[in-house]
Amino acid sequence: MKLNTRLRVRGHTNAKPADIVMEAAQENTSQNKFAEGNDKDADRSSMRIAPEIVNALRSNDRIVRLDTATKLHRLLDKRETTAIQPIIDSGIVCDMVNMVSLDDVDLHSRLNAILGHIVRGSDEQALAVVEQGAIPKFILIASSSISDQARVDALRAMGNIGAESPDLRGTLMREAAVKPLLEILGNPFEHQGSRMYWAANALQSITYSPKPGSAGYDVLCTAKHAPTRRPSLRCVGSIIASSKGGTDQLADAGVIEAIKLCITSEDRQERKDACWAAANIAVGTLEQAKALLAAGLIPPLVKVASDPEEGPKARADAAWTLA
Repeated sequence: MKLNTRLRVRGHTNAKPADIVMEAAQENTSQNKFAEGNDKDADRSSMRIAPEIVNALRSNDRIVRLDTATKLHRLLDKRETTAIQPIIDSGIVCDMVNMVSLDDVDLHSRLNAILGHIVRGSDEQALAVVEQGAIPKFILIASSSISDQARVDALRAMGNIGAESPDLRGTLMREAAVKPLLEILGNPFEHQGSRMYWAANALQSITYSPKPGSAGYDVLCTAKHAPTRRPSLRCVGSIIASSKGGTDQLADAGVIEAIKLCITSEDRQERKDACWAAANIAVGTLEQAKALLAAGLIPPLVKVASDPEEGPKARADAAWTLA
């Protein structure tokens, strides 16, 4: 017999059915406490999202969907720990992922925030969101300038997914989730404040390495997938061109070896970007120039500089580095 005790969004004592978001699924003494707001005593398996909420989210009425997403967002803001699993069990994660688009800023901002809450849960809960195709949607929003808060939420969500497990980090890498992160970090004058912070946080999570001081750029620059390698290499080049301290940290993390590999790449653009990065290292400190020599960059640079079929920019930068 189902206990007629329900959790209300605002805690009203006489809430209408439309205001009820989560309810008791079966009789359990701990649910009385949960209904009174004592989340830590609640049995999460005994709760469910009210059927009216599930149906409303799937409505064809945009206003109804927006109102429902707002209620779910408020529920998670107040009771994230106890609400995540009932939301997953209700089967609406797929609906929310599919609804995320740039055509409706208000709706996608709330849905994005809800999904961001869910991926902060356990590995299994984060995977439930990823399996429904959420990563491309997070990338879409993180690359958009329509809503700054939604962008931050997407960056934070990708960082939380990356922090869960090596498998999920691998999924993010394969789907080129680092591309919007690198675009943000590579343009500090355009992106400031929370965007920079959460992009850096997400990048650190996705490229986690036990190597002290490593930002993961050495891994990114030699990744199997071109959509990851290319922006990573450009970001490395920007850091080297603008920061002596940043160059030292990247060199200590092994990025010079990654640059060497990129100079020998079959991709013309990667060779050009790698030679540009090497040229900027060469005009840095004496220690940085010595690091280039020690890494064995002379032979591949000579090959680029002397190849008449190579691009003029790559040849010029290679020659500059050798000089």
